[in-house]
Amino acid sequence: MNFTTTTSEFDSAYQALQETEWVTNPADETNQDKGIIRQGELIWFNRDHLECGLVWQQALLSDKTLWYVHRHDFKSLSAS
Repeated sequence: MNFTTTTSEFDSAYQALQETEWVTNPADETNQDKGIIRQGELIWFNRDHLECGLVWQQALLSDKTLWYVHRHDFKSLSAS
């Protein structure tokens, strides 16, 4: 599922609570491309999609690439 392709919409900073992974396509259960996000690293979510309830959510990584991550592995850096 591809919600957006513009990185300017990714404006909610989150920090990894633990080492976790990103994937290129969560719908492809075969040989997905994957990578590691280290504990403490920052990523950005599109705030319009934060409450959509998906297991995998698109995020902008620190290297400016868009991949899918598990949102529950991250905490918000914005003041509540």
